[in-house]
Amino acid sequence: MNSQSSASSVKRQASVADGRYPAPRATHVMIVDDERGVRMTLRVFLLEGGYEVEMAEDARQAQALLSKGDWDVVVTDIVLPGVSGVELLKAIRAASPDVQVIMMTGTPTTETAACCDRDRTVQERT
Repeated sequence: MNSQSSASSVKRQASVADGRYPAPRATHVMIVDDERGVRMTLRVFLLEGGYEVEMAEDARQAQALLSKGDWDVVVTDIVLPGVSGVELLKAIRAASPDVQVIMMTGTPTTETAACCDRDRTVQERT
């Protein structure tokens, strides 16, 4: 970092602190997974990256959180007890189409891949 950009950074930090500029808002991420270990591992990584993180263990909890917050990203398991991640995705798209959704699963099936592909809601990444 050169001295000019360093000085600019210090000025920006000071102006945020004194209220002249709003502080940048951290990206708000929700993790939805029925496995506590997965939720906690993702939470640690995201918090270390500077994200605001909330967790839900099923789609019903996720939908309750969605109605109470301003979300940027939802990371959800596809296979959840009760309401599936695919159904949760459809509900998110209907209520908050700007929310980015990342879907994951430890048990991929042809059925879930076909459903996501048919709905054009998920792109497979390898």
